[in-house]
Amino acid sequence: DVVGSSVAASPSAVVADGSKTSSITVTLTDSLGVPVSGKDVTLANTAGPQAAVIDPLTAVTTDANGRATFTVRSGTPGIEEFTATNTTDSRVVTQTATVTFVGAAEAGLSTVAASPLFVPADGTSTSTITVTVLGLGNSPLAGKNVTLANTSGPQAAVINPLTAVTTDANGQASFTVSSSTQGTETFTATDTTDSVGVTQTASVAFINSATPLAFNVNSSNSPASARTVPKILLIWSVPPEGPERRGTSSTPDRGRTSSTPTESRQMSDSPLATAKAANEAIHR
Repeated sequence: DVVGSSVAASPSAVVADGSKTSSITVTLTDSLGVPVSGKDVTLANTAGPQAAVIDPLTAVTTDANGRATFTVRSGTPGIEEFTATNTTDSRVVTQTATVTFVGAAEAGLSTVAASPLFVPADGTSTSTITVTVLGLGNSPLAGKNVTLANTSGPQAAVINPLTAVTTDANGQASFTVSSSTQGTETFTATDTTDSVGVTQTASVAFINSATPLAFNVNSSNSPASARTVPKILLIWSVPPEGPERRGTSSTPDRGRTSSTPTESRQMSDSPLATAKAANEAIHR
């Protein structure tokens, strides 16, 4: 039964280096799904670059499980389709198998990601930059050497390591970055094995933890007249044991909407109280 028979590739993606192989297993069954042995089967590449080498090129006889196995390899990147034929009965198996032969990294498919995105500029806190090198068909590429560079911003961040990192089985290479200089830095990755610069970049903001952060706390629950005037809440992000800081403002009146362009709110004496005040302001 050519409809019930199958053709399967494992793995479905291999490096296009001319030596890595994928196994193509053809399983012949009858109309009841029972394996058919003693049938001669051939394999041909019928779509794609059709540059893959099939081994053996001659027919393979199905075993007791109705199986005939071939290997395929290629030095040409691309997706190849393979078709099996039961030459004993001159019948082509309906199902086909595809194998992706992966070449160099694809600049537009590979990714660069930072976590966390905001880091204190204290020279010790770090963000992790993970580079994922992907090839044709989003296949992860192991064994690629990757470097990382800071290409915009203060460019004062320390990258660790400075040398190339080899991608793992998931195609990933990781770095850490730290800085004592405030500013947003952009990091760019390069697959030096294939001389491919990854299109995507990652940015990390190195911030001073004592710098006031401004939040627009206009609330959709506020009266329309109040929503026309932005309210600015200033919060100093200092640790509980740090010094107290206060914004300069007049005594707030929670029942009144300011007629001035901005409304200042006095800072509370602790980060916890400040955070609570921020939450209340946002939900008012």
